[in-house]
Amino acid sequence: STIAFGEVKAIHLEEARAVPGVVKILTCFDVPDFQFPTPGHPWSVEAAHQDVADRRMLNRRVRYYGDDIAAIVAEDNVAADRAARLIRVEYEAYEPYVTVEQATAPGARAVHDEKPDNILARSGFQVGEMSYEEAAASEDGLITLEKTYRTQTVQHCHLELPTSIAWQADGKINVITSTQIPHVVRRVIGQATGLPWGSIRVIKPYIGGGFGNKQDVLYEPLNAWLSLQVGGRPVKLELSREETLASTRVRHAIDFHVSGAVRKDGALVARKCLANSNQGGYASHGHAIVANAINCFKQLYRFFDNETGVAIGDLLTLHDEVIDESKPYTLFHPVHTWKKKTVENYTAVPILEQIFKNGECIYEPRDVSEIRDFCKEQLGKLWPETLRFENPQLYYVDYSQKLWDIKHELLQKY
Repeated sequence: STIAFGEVKAIHLEEARAVPGVVKILTCFDVPDFQFPTPGHPWSVEAAHQDVADRRMLNRRVRYYGDDIAAIVAEDNVAADRAARLIRVEYEAYEPYVTVEQATAPGARAVHDEKPDNILARSGFQVGEMSYEEAAASEDGLITLEKTYRTQTVQHCHLELPTSIAWQADGKINVITSTQIPHVVRRVIGQATGLPWGSIRVIKPYIGGGFGNKQDVLYEPLNAWLSLQVGGRPVKLELSREETLASTRVRHAIDFHVSGAVRKDGALVARKCLANSNQGGYASHGHAIVANAINCFKQLYRFFDNETGVAIGDLLTLHDEVIDESKPYTLFHPVHTWKKKTVENYTAVPILEQIFKNGECIYEPRDVSEIRDFCKEQLGKLWPETLRFENPQLYYVDYSQKLWDIKHELLQKY
């Protein structure tokens, strides 16, 4: 699309279809009327726990500049590019929203009819016996502070661009794709096309980077459907870098409004955080990302055996927990909690480094040689059983008891 928000009223294809090498052109008026989700989460049989199904393979309602409204199947890229320039589209354009405040203002037009207030989801939790307001008013002389922090939109920028090839053979639609989630891709292709899941085969080779961008279903459903529309012939769909930045997944910008109440000696009494994520046009992983962005302030420790210098394991704690190295410490598996190990004569090294302080960046970037030397040094501190290629021993990241208790309290409460 060449608009950011609006409705496709008509698409004129006469000139584009006449281009030599064009096999078929399909539009948002041709695709099956199925909405489907795209995040790489296991499918839940409970509707309340299912991902938001808000996408179609091609869209009549345009929700961002570059949204997918038509697809050209051609013998080569030259024919496809020539045909794309000849397509004429009639739109009913709406005023686009670029901020959370604009999208949630009274009278704002719904981006999705299912969400008339333009809010994907709300969630919240409380740790402790009192609310922030109650705790902040519980003592005289408390100092209250408020500040807003903003993160920018981030694209994963893997070297290998999103690419897939689809064809029909042996009674199945086959898709080779650069993805992190082949089983989810198969399910979503079925949901998007109406095909039985058992008639779909997804092949995932080693990929050239993904980092979460390819932990989402991208263009595999569209590619599979396009192949079926041309008699099962092989169809390759490869995005450019520009298309990857504009039309695949990002980690969205989030505004954090943080309030704190502290004593004059600096002791923290209460803290409150309100996070608003600017999701853009579609849900994707959005709600899970922003929920995890504020679930706790954490610290990560790596335990080393003082006699051997070898890493024992990592421990995820709340930020204000202190590890007393003079006392034994019991590590336990966060899922299989009966797996426990009490360690003595150890050193607990904090791994997380502070990036910002008082709004200023205090982190000194390392050059490539320093990063390489650090990684080599850290690998040298792991047991050989962990490093072996065949059947390696898993290296665990454990929870502190306090963090584990809070997690399960929240699961039971919410």
